[in-house]
Amino acid sequence: MANERFASPFDIETPPGAEGWEGMYNWYHLFGPERRALDEQRFWFADRLHHPDVLHPYDEIQCECWWQALGAFNTRIFAMPPAFGVDQRILNGRLFVTPVPAPPEDIAARAQEFERRAGHYYESWNEIYAEWKAKVLAKLEEIKGLRFEPLPDLEPESTVFDHVGHSAGFRMIRDFDRLVLAMYETYQYHFELLNIGYAAYLTFFGLCKQAFPDISDQSISRMVGGLDVELYRPDDELKRLAKEAQRLGLAEKISGPDTAETLFAALRDSAEGAEWLADWERTADPWFVVNTDPGHPGGYHVHPTWAEAPDIPLAAVREYVRRLEAGESIDRPTAEVLRERDRITGEYRELLAEDDRSTFDATLELARLVFVYIEEHVLYIEHWMWAEFWGKSKELGRALAEMGEFDDPEDMFFLRRYEVAEAIYDCVVGWSVGSRSRGADYWRPIVTRRRRHRR
Repeated sequence: MANERFASPFDIETPPGAEGWEGMYNWYHLFGPERRALDEQRFWFADRLHHPDVLHPYDEIQCECWWQALGAFNTRIFAMPPAFGVDQRILNGRLFVTPVPAPPEDIAARAQEFERRAGHYYESWNEIYAEWKAKVLAKLEEIKGLRFEPLPDLEPESTVFDHVGHSAGFRMIRDFDRLVLAMYETYQYHFELLNIGYAAYLTFFGLCKQAFPDISDQSISRMVGGLDVELYRPDDELKRLAKEAQRLGLAEKISGPDTAETLFAALRDSAEGAEWLADWERTADPWFVVNTDPGHPGGYHVHPTWAEAPDIPLAAVREYVRRLEAGESIDRPTAEVLRERDRITGEYRELLAEDDRSTFDATLELARLVFVYIEEHVLYIEHWMWAEFWGKSKELGRALAEMGEFDDPEDMFFLRRYEVAEAIYDCVVGWSVGSRSRGADYWRPIVTRRRRHRR
Protein backbone atom coordinates (compact mmCIF):
# COMPACT_ATOMS: atom_id res chain seq x y z
CA MET A 1 0.00 0.00 0.00
CA ALA A 2 1.30 3.45 -0.89
CA ASN A 3 0.38 4.88 2.52
CA GLU A 4 2.15 2.16 4.49
CA ARG A 5 5.37 3.18 6.23
CA PHE A 6 7.42 2.43 9.27
CA ALA A 7 5.99 3.89 12.44
CA SER A 8 7.24 7.29 13.48
CA PRO A 9 9.43 7.03 16.59
CA PHE A 10 7.25 9.79 18.03
CA ASP A 11 4.17 7.56 17.80
CA ILE A 12 5.59 4.56 19.65
CA GLU A 13 3.73 3.98 22.89
CA THR A 14 5.37 3.46 26.25
CA PRO A 15 4.81 -0.01 27.76
CA PRO A 16 2.32 0.13 30.67
CA GLY A 17 4.16 0.71 33.93
CA ALA A 18 7.20 2.31 32.30
CA GLU A 19 5.80 5.82 32.00
CA GLY A 20 8.56 8.32 32.69
CA TRP A 21 11.33 6.00 31.47
CA GLU A 22 12.93 8.97 29.71
CA GLY A 23 14.39 10.12 33.03
CA MET A 24 16.73 7.12 32.98
CA TYR A 25 18.80 8.53 30.12
CA ASN A 26 20.59 11.71 29.14
CA TRP A 27 18.37 14.22 27.36
CA TYR A 28 20.55 14.37 24.26
CA HIS A 29 20.02 10.65 23.68
CA LEU A 30 16.24 11.01 23.32
CA PHE A 31 13.89 11.90 20.49
CA GLY A 32 12.72 15.48 20.98
CA PRO A 33 10.15 17.73 19.27
CA GLU A 34 12.84 20.14 18.08
CA ARG A 35 14.39 17.30 16.00
CA ARG A 36 11.11 15.75 14.86
CA ALA A 37 11.21 17.10 11.30
CA LEU A 38 14.70 15.66 10.86
CA ASP A 39 14.28 12.37 12.71
CA GLU A 40 10.99 11.37 11.07
CA GLN A 41 12.73 11.44 7.67
CA ARG A 42 15.39 8.95 8.80
CA PHE A 43 15.31 5.16 8.96
CA TRP A 44 15.86 4.11 12.56
CA PHE A 45 16.52 0.52 13.52
CA ALA A 46 17.09 -1.12 16.88
CA ASP A 47 20.75 -2.03 17.26
CA ARG A 48 20.02 -5.45 18.75
CA LEU A 49 23.30 -6.80 17.38
CA HIS A 50 25.39 -4.72 19.79
CA HIS A 51 22.76 -3.80 22.39
CA PRO A 52 20.17 -6.58 22.69
CA ASP A 53 18.84 -5.54 26.11
CA VAL A 54 17.25 -2.53 27.75
CA LEU A 55 20.05 -0.26 28.92
CA HIS A 56 20.91 0.44 32.53
CA PRO A 57 21.36 4.21 32.89
CA TYR A 58 25.04 3.88 33.84
CA ASP A 59 25.69 1.56 30.89
CA GLU A 60 24.62 4.37 28.57
CA ILE A 61 28.32 5.27 28.77
CA GLN A 62 28.99 2.32 26.47
CA CYS A 63 26.78 3.74 23.72
CA GLU A 64 28.10 7.26 24.11
CA CYS A 65 31.70 6.09 23.69
CA TRP A 66 31.17 4.82 20.18
CA TRP A 67 28.52 7.37 19.16
CA GLN A 68 30.89 10.32 19.31
CA ALA A 69 34.14 8.55 18.38
CA LEU A 70 32.86 6.82 15.25
CA GLY A 71 31.25 10.03 14.05
CA ALA A 72 34.32 12.20 14.61
CA PHE A 73 36.70 9.89 12.78
CA ASN A 74 34.33 9.37 9.86
CA THR A 75 33.14 12.94 9.55
CA ARG A 76 35.86 15.23 10.84
CA ILE A 77 39.18 13.37 10.78
CA PHE A 78 39.38 10.99 7.82
CA ALA A 79 36.56 12.53 5.74
CA MET A 80 35.04 9.17 4.81
CA PRO A 81 33.55 10.01 1.40
CA PRO A 82 29.99 8.64 1.45
CA ALA A 83 29.19 8.61 5.17
CA PHE A 84 29.27 10.83 8.19
CA GLY A 85 28.57 9.13 11.49
CA VAL A 86 25.86 6.94 12.97
CA ASP A 87 23.31 8.85 15.01
CA GLN A 88 21.70 7.35 18.12
CA ARG A 89 18.47 7.66 20.04
CA ILE A 90 17.13 5.67 22.99
CA LEU A 91 13.46 4.73 22.77
CA ASN A 92 11.72 2.70 25.47
CA GLY A 93 15.13 1.84 26.90
CA ARG A 94 16.56 0.41 23.68
CA LEU A 95 19.19 1.89 21.40
CA PHE A 96 18.13 2.89 17.89
CA VAL A 97 20.60 4.05 15.25
CA THR A 98 20.61 5.56 11.78
CA PRO A 99 23.46 6.26 9.34
CA VAL A 100 24.07 9.89 8.40
CA PRO A 101 25.08 10.19 4.74
CA ALA A 102 27.51 12.83 3.52
CA PRO A 103 25.99 15.47 1.23
CA PRO A 104 26.31 14.21 -2.37
CA GLU A 105 27.92 17.45 -3.49
CA ASP A 106 30.74 16.97 -0.95
CA ILE A 107 31.64 13.38 -1.80
CA ALA A 108 34.22 14.10 -4.50
CA ALA A 109 36.16 16.56 -2.34
CA ARG A 110 35.91 14.24 0.66
CA ALA A 111 37.22 11.36 -1.44
CA GLN A 112 40.35 13.34 -2.28
CA GLU A 113 40.90 14.22 1.36
CA PHE A 114 40.23 10.65 2.45
CA GLU A 115 42.74 9.27 -0.03
CA ARG A 116 45.45 11.57 1.33
CA ARG A 117 44.68 11.06 5.02
CA ALA A 118 43.85 7.36 5.05
CA GLY A 119 46.70 6.75 2.60
CA HIS A 120 49.15 7.98 5.22
CA TYR A 121 47.82 5.36 7.65
CA TYR A 122 47.85 2.56 5.06
CA GLU A 123 51.46 3.35 4.11
CA SER A 124 52.63 3.17 7.74
CA TRP A 125 50.05 0.70 9.05
CA ASN A 126 52.33 -1.63 11.01
CA GLU A 127 54.15 1.22 12.75
CA ILE A 128 50.91 3.03 13.58
CA TYR A 129 49.34 -0.20 14.83
CA ALA A 130 52.31 -0.74 17.16
CA GLU A 131 51.80 2.81 18.48
CA TRP A 132 48.10 2.06 18.84
CA LYS A 133 48.73 -0.99 21.01
CA ALA A 134 51.02 1.03 23.27
CA LYS A 135 48.39 3.75 23.68
CA VAL A 136 45.61 1.30 24.52
CA LEU A 137 47.73 -0.72 26.94
CA ALA A 138 48.74 2.52 28.68
CA LYS A 139 45.05 3.33 29.19
CA LEU A 140 44.46 -0.19 30.46
CA GLU A 141 47.20 0.26 33.05
CA GLU A 142 45.76 3.66 33.98
CA ILE A 143 42.38 2.10 34.78
CA LYS A 144 43.99 -0.82 36.60
CA GLY A 145 45.84 1.66 38.80
CA LEU A 146 42.63 3.28 40.07
CA ARG A 147 41.33 2.24 43.51
CA PHE A 148 37.82 2.78 44.80
CA GLU A 149 37.57 1.95 48.50
CA PRO A 150 35.47 3.24 51.41
CA LEU A 151 37.00 6.45 52.65
CA PRO A 152 39.05 6.10 55.88
CA ASP A 153 37.97 7.37 59.28
CA LEU A 154 41.37 9.06 59.49
CA GLU A 155 43.79 9.56 56.63
CA PRO A 156 47.09 7.66 57.01
CA GLU A 157 50.06 9.58 58.37
CA SER A 158 51.62 9.53 54.91
CA THR A 159 49.06 12.11 53.79
CA VAL A 160 50.69 14.50 56.25
CA PHE A 161 54.32 13.50 56.26
CA ASP A 162 54.59 12.98 52.48
CA HIS A 163 52.92 16.37 51.92
CA VAL A 164 50.33 14.77 49.60
CA GLY A 165 48.22 17.89 49.74
CA HIS A 166 44.83 16.33 48.95
CA SER A 167 42.36 13.95 50.54
CA ALA A 168 41.05 10.49 49.78
CA GLY A 169 37.67 12.09 49.12
CA PHE A 170 39.14 14.38 46.48
CA ARG A 171 40.84 11.37 44.88
CA MET A 172 37.53 9.48 44.67
CA ILE A 173 35.97 12.44 42.82
CA ARG A 174 39.02 12.79 40.57
CA ASP A 175 39.42 9.09 39.84
CA PHE A 176 35.83 8.59 38.71
CA ASP A 177 36.43 11.28 36.11
CA ARG A 178 39.66 9.56 35.14
CA LEU A 179 37.88 6.21 34.83
CA VAL A 180 35.24 7.53 32.45
CA LEU A 181 37.58 9.72 30.43
CA ALA A 182 40.09 6.88 30.03
CA MET A 183 37.33 4.78 28.48
CA TYR A 184 36.18 7.62 26.24
CA GLU A 185 39.76 8.25 25.11
CA THR A 186 40.23 4.56 24.39
CA TYR A 187 37.21 4.66 22.11
CA GLN A 188 38.83 7.45 20.18
CA TYR A 189 41.69 5.01 19.59
CA HIS A 190 39.17 2.29 18.73
CA PHE A 191 37.99 4.25 15.71
CA GLU A 192 41.39 5.63 14.82
CA LEU A 193 42.00 2.48 12.79
CA LEU A 194 38.71 0.60 12.64
CA ASN A 195 36.70 2.31 9.94
CA ILE A 196 39.61 2.91 7.57
CA GLY A 197 40.43 -0.76 8.15
CA TYR A 198 36.91 -1.73 7.16
CA ALA A 199 37.14 0.66 4.21
CA ALA A 200 40.16 -1.23 2.89
CA TYR A 201 38.40 -4.55 3.31
CA LEU A 202 35.20 -3.26 1.67
CA THR A 203 37.20 -1.92 -1.27
CA PHE A 204 38.49 -5.44 -1.91
CA PHE A 205 34.99 -6.83 -1.30
CA GLY A 206 33.51 -4.44 -3.89
CA LEU A 207 36.24 -5.21 -6.41
CA CYS A 208 35.49 -8.93 -6.12
CA LYS A 209 31.74 -8.45 -6.43
CA GLN A 210 32.24 -6.39 -9.57
CA ALA A 211 34.75 -8.76 -11.16
CA PHE A 212 33.03 -11.99 -10.05
CA PRO A 213 29.28 -11.33 -9.73
CA ASP A 214 28.53 -14.82 -8.44
CA ILE A 215 31.25 -14.94 -5.79
CA SER A 216 30.03 -15.66 -2.26
CA ASP A 217 30.81 -13.40 0.69
CA GLN A 218 32.49 -16.38 2.36
CA SER A 219 34.90 -16.87 -0.53
CA ILE A 220 35.96 -13.24 -0.30
CA SER A 221 36.53 -13.45 3.43
CA ARG A 222 38.54 -16.67 3.01
CA MET A 223 40.91 -14.88 0.64
CA VAL A 224 41.62 -12.32 3.36
CA GLY A 225 41.51 -14.36 6.57
CA GLY A 226 43.46 -17.29 7.89
CA LEU A 227 46.08 -15.22 9.70
CA ASP A 228 47.33 -15.90 13.21
CA VAL A 229 45.89 -13.13 15.38
CA GLU A 230 45.82 -12.58 19.13
CA LEU A 231 42.03 -12.84 19.24
CA TYR A 232 42.46 -16.63 18.88
CA ARG A 233 44.81 -16.80 21.86
CA PRO A 234 42.15 -17.36 24.58
CA ASP A 235 40.89 -20.46 22.78
CA ASP A 236 44.45 -21.62 22.14
CA GLU A 237 45.11 -21.35 25.89
CA LEU A 238 42.07 -23.52 26.64
CA LYS A 239 43.43 -26.14 24.28
CA ARG A 240 46.86 -25.93 25.89
CA LEU A 241 45.36 -26.40 29.35
CA ALA A 242 43.48 -29.45 28.10
CA LYS A 243 46.74 -30.94 26.84
CA GLU A 244 48.41 -30.15 30.16
CA ALA A 245 45.59 -31.89 32.03
CA GLN A 246 46.17 -34.99 29.94
CA ARG A 247 49.94 -34.82 30.41
CA LEU A 248 49.61 -34.53 34.17
CA GLY A 249 47.18 -37.43 34.39
CA LEU A 250 44.27 -35.19 35.38
CA ALA A 251 41.96 -35.85 32.44
CA GLU A 252 39.46 -37.93 34.40
CA LYS A 253 39.37 -35.58 37.38
CA ILE A 254 38.94 -32.44 35.28
CA SER A 255 36.28 -34.09 33.13
CA GLY A 256 34.02 -34.74 36.11
CA PRO A 257 30.75 -32.94 36.95
CA ASP A 258 32.12 -30.65 39.67
CA THR A 259 31.79 -26.90 39.46
CA ALA A 260 34.98 -24.93 38.91
CA GLU A 261 35.02 -23.89 42.58
CA THR A 262 34.78 -27.48 43.82
CA LEU A 263 37.23 -28.83 41.25
CA PHE A 264 39.85 -26.16 41.93
CA ALA A 265 39.68 -26.79 45.68
CA ALA A 266 40.18 -30.53 45.10
CA LEU A 267 43.09 -29.98 42.70
CA ARG A 268 45.11 -28.29 45.43
CA ASP A 269 45.42 -31.65 47.22
CA SER A 270 47.94 -33.07 44.72
CA ALA A 271 51.18 -31.78 43.23
CA GLU A 272 49.90 -32.38 39.68
CA GLY A 273 46.60 -30.66 40.43
CA ALA A 274 48.30 -27.70 42.08
CA GLU A 275 50.63 -27.34 39.08
CA TRP A 276 47.71 -27.33 36.65
CA LEU A 277 45.72 -24.90 38.78
CA ALA A 278 48.67 -22.50 39.02
CA ASP A 279 48.92 -22.63 35.23
CA TRP A 280 45.20 -21.80 34.96
CA GLU A 281 45.57 -18.84 37.32
CA ARG A 282 48.57 -17.46 35.40
CA THR A 283 46.68 -17.83 32.16
CA ALA A 284 43.48 -16.20 33.37
CA ASP A 285 45.01 -12.72 33.30
CA PRO A 286 44.80 -11.64 30.55
CA TRP A 287 43.61 -14.52 28.35
CA PHE A 288 40.39 -15.26 30.24
CA VAL A 289 39.44 -11.59 30.45
CA VAL A 290 36.81 -12.31 27.82
CA ASN A 291 33.35 -10.80 28.16
CA THR A 292 30.29 -13.05 27.89
CA ASP A 293 27.77 -10.48 26.68
CA PRO A 294 25.63 -11.97 23.86
CA GLY A 295 25.63 -8.64 22.00
CA HIS A 296 28.44 -6.11 22.03
CA PRO A 297 31.71 -7.87 22.97
CA GLY A 298 32.37 -5.05 25.42
CA GLY A 299 29.32 -6.15 27.27
CA TYR A 300 27.48 -4.44 30.05
CA HIS A 301 28.22 -4.48 33.74
CA VAL A 302 25.86 -7.43 34.35
CA HIS A 303 27.84 -9.88 32.20
CA PRO A 304 30.88 -11.60 33.76
CA THR A 305 34.16 -12.45 32.08
CA TRP A 306 35.51 -15.98 31.77
CA ALA A 307 37.84 -15.16 34.65
CA GLU A 308 34.89 -14.16 36.83
CA ALA A 309 32.78 -17.14 35.76
CA PRO A 310 35.37 -19.96 35.38
CA ASP A 311 32.72 -22.62 34.73
CA ILE A 312 32.43 -21.16 31.21
CA PRO A 313 36.06 -21.71 30.09
CA LEU A 314 36.20 -24.93 32.13
CA ALA A 315 33.38 -26.36 30.00
CA ALA A 316 35.51 -25.72 26.89
CA VAL A 317 38.57 -27.33 28.49
CA ARG A 318 36.49 -30.40 29.34
CA GLU A 319 35.31 -30.69 25.74
CA TYR A 320 38.90 -30.45 24.49
CA VAL A 321 39.99 -33.10 27.02
CA ARG A 322 37.19 -35.37 25.80
CA ARG A 323 38.34 -34.97 22.21
CA LEU A 324 41.98 -35.59 23.15
CA GLU A 325 41.02 -38.74 25.03
CA ALA A 326 39.14 -39.88 21.92
CA GLY A 327 42.33 -39.45 19.89
CA GLU A 328 41.21 -36.35 18.01
CA SER A 329 43.41 -33.38 17.09
CA ILE A 330 42.31 -30.10 18.65
CA ASP A 331 44.92 -27.87 17.03
CA ARG A 332 43.72 -25.03 14.84
CA PRO A 333 44.49 -26.05 11.21
CA THR A 334 46.29 -22.79 10.35
CA ALA A 335 48.48 -24.28 7.62
CA GLU A 336 45.49 -25.93 5.98
CA VAL A 337 43.47 -22.71 6.12
CA LEU A 338 46.34 -20.76 4.54
CA ARG A 339 46.72 -23.33 1.76
CA GLU A 340 43.01 -23.12 1.06
CA ARG A 341 43.18 -19.32 1.14
CA ASP A 342 46.00 -19.28 -1.43
CA ARG A 343 44.20 -21.82 -3.61
CA ILE A 344 40.98 -19.78 -3.73
CA THR A 345 42.90 -16.55 -4.31
CA GLY A 346 44.91 -18.06 -7.14
CA GLU A 347 41.86 -19.47 -8.91
CA TYR A 348 40.00 -16.17 -8.85
CA ARG A 349 43.09 -14.23 -9.86
CA GLU A 350 43.48 -16.41 -12.94
CA LEU A 351 40.01 -15.37 -14.07
CA LEU A 352 41.07 -11.73 -14.29
CA ALA A 353 42.51 -10.00 -17.31
CA GLU A 354 46.27 -9.48 -17.04
CA ASP A 355 45.87 -5.72 -16.69
CA ASP A 356 43.51 -6.10 -13.70
CA ARG A 357 45.70 -8.42 -11.65
CA SER A 358 48.00 -5.77 -10.19
CA THR A 359 44.99 -3.85 -8.80
CA PHE A 360 43.58 -7.09 -7.40
CA ASP A 361 46.93 -7.91 -5.78
CA ALA A 362 47.38 -4.47 -4.23
CA THR A 363 43.82 -4.31 -2.91
CA LEU A 364 44.07 -7.79 -1.44
CA GLU A 365 47.43 -7.04 0.16
CA LEU A 366 45.97 -3.99 1.92
CA ALA A 367 42.88 -5.93 3.05
CA ARG A 368 45.10 -8.60 4.59
CA LEU A 369 47.26 -5.96 6.24
CA VAL A 370 44.35 -4.29 8.04
CA PHE A 371 42.60 -7.57 8.85
CA VAL A 372 44.84 -8.22 11.85
CA TYR A 373 43.71 -5.00 13.53
CA ILE A 374 40.05 -5.57 12.67
CA GLU A 375 40.23 -8.89 14.53
CA GLU A 376 42.60 -7.98 17.36
CA HIS A 377 41.02 -4.71 18.49
CA VAL A 378 38.17 -6.80 19.87
CA LEU A 379 40.53 -8.37 22.40
CA TYR A 380 42.24 -5.14 23.43
CA ILE A 381 39.22 -2.89 23.76
CA GLU A 382 35.96 -4.84 23.73
CA HIS A 383 37.27 -7.42 26.18
CA TRP A 384 40.24 -6.13 28.20
CA MET A 385 39.36 -2.45 28.45
CA TRP A 386 35.64 -2.87 29.01
CA ALA A 387 36.13 -5.69 31.53
CA GLU A 388 38.49 -3.48 33.54
CA PHE A 389 36.09 -0.54 33.30
CA TRP A 390 33.11 -2.56 34.52
CA GLY A 391 35.22 -4.11 37.27
CA LYS A 392 36.32 -0.70 38.56
CA SER A 393 32.75 0.59 38.30
CA LYS A 394 31.53 -2.28 40.48
CA GLU A 395 34.35 -1.54 42.92
CA LEU A 396 33.11 2.05 43.12
CA GLY A 397 29.51 0.91 43.63
CA ARG A 398 30.58 -1.34 46.53
CA ALA A 399 32.53 1.48 48.18
CA LEU A 400 29.64 3.93 47.93
CA ALA A 401 27.15 1.38 49.25
CA GLU A 402 29.39 0.57 52.21
CA MET A 403 29.50 4.28 53.03
CA GLY A 404 25.70 4.53 52.90
CA GLU A 405 25.29 6.42 49.63
CA PHE A 406 23.30 3.48 48.22
CA ASP A 407 21.41 0.59 49.77
CA ASP A 408 23.05 -1.86 47.39
CA PRO A 409 26.11 -1.61 45.09
CA GLU A 410 23.89 -2.38 42.10
CA ASP A 411 21.92 0.82 42.76
CA MET A 412 24.74 2.86 41.24
CA PHE A 413 24.05 1.38 37.80
CA PHE A 414 20.56 2.90 37.82
CA LEU A 415 22.17 6.35 37.83
CA ARG A 416 23.40 8.21 34.79
CA ARG A 417 27.07 9.08 34.51
CA TYR A 418 26.66 12.66 35.75
CA GLU A 419 24.38 11.52 38.58
CA VAL A 420 27.09 9.13 39.77
CA ALA A 421 29.44 12.11 39.95
CA GLU A 422 26.81 13.89 42.07
CA ALA A 423 26.47 10.86 44.35
CA ILE A 424 30.22 10.71 44.83
CA TYR A 425 30.34 14.38 45.76
CA ASP A 426 27.46 13.98 48.20
CA CYS A 427 29.20 11.03 49.83
CA VAL A 428 32.58 12.75 49.94
CA VAL A 429 31.33 16.01 51.38
CA GLY A 430 29.51 14.20 54.20
CA TRP A 431 32.69 12.27 54.97
CA SER A 432 34.79 15.42 54.76
CA VAL A 433 32.84 17.44 57.33
CA GLY A 434 31.78 14.53 59.55
CA SER A 435 28.12 15.10 58.76
CA ARG A 436 25.28 13.14 57.18
CA SER A 437 25.03 12.83 53.41
CA ARG A 438 21.60 12.66 51.80
CA GLY A 439 22.80 9.47 50.16
CA ALA A 440 20.46 6.51 49.92
CA ASP A 441 17.50 8.56 51.18
CA TYR A 442 17.71 10.69 48.05
CA TRP A 443 18.53 7.95 45.56
CA ARG A 444 16.23 5.21 46.92
CA PRO A 445 12.98 6.36 45.25
CA ILE A 446 14.83 7.16 42.02
CA VAL A 447 16.46 3.72 41.88
CA THR A 448 13.18 1.98 42.79
CA ARG A 449 11.35 3.77 40.00
CA ARG A 450 14.05 3.04 37.43
CA ARG A 451 14.23 -0.63 38.39
CA ARG A 452 10.51 -0.81 37.65
CA HIS A 453 10.96 1.02 34.35
CA ARG A 454 13.71 -1.28 33.22
CA ARG A 455 11.77 -4.39 34.19
